[in-house]
Amino acid sequence: MGFIVIPVVRQNLWYNLTDDVLCSANTERSTSSTSYVKVKEFTVENTVNAGSYLRFTFEMKSSVNGQSVSGVLLQNAIQLGVEKSMTSSTYAAQTQDLAATLNIGDTISLWHKKNGTGDCYVKNFQIRGIGSGFSLLTD
Repeated sequence: MGFIVIPVVRQNLWYNLTDDVLCSANTERSTSSTSYVKVKEFTVENTVNAGSYLRFTFEMKSSVNGQSVSGVLLQNAIQLGVEKSMTSSTYAAQTQDLAATLNIGDTISLWHKKNGTGDCYVKNFQIRGIGSGFSLLTD
């Protein structure tokens, strides 16, 4: 018996800012590392055209109030947006609205680290906008 090959149509899509969740990795994760550690990752399934905008959000906190922790987004191992740092032991939303050009197979990952004595916690990493085409690799 032979196999039937069904082609998958990939699309080039425009994305606009909205709070509609395109994909999410909501599990709480922590690190006690002072070097960045990859904690969550999505892969792109449709091309995101130049001129598109996406909203990237996650929540972060330190386990010790007053001790600094940091998080950063990477697109294919290249920094996307700005590093976010904070010192609160209460979760706070970290949001970046960014112009994005993404290709099929690209990855968007969240990395985090502690800068002091407290561990870094993150959760609820989400990509928001109008469109589709992301899948979860690491929650």
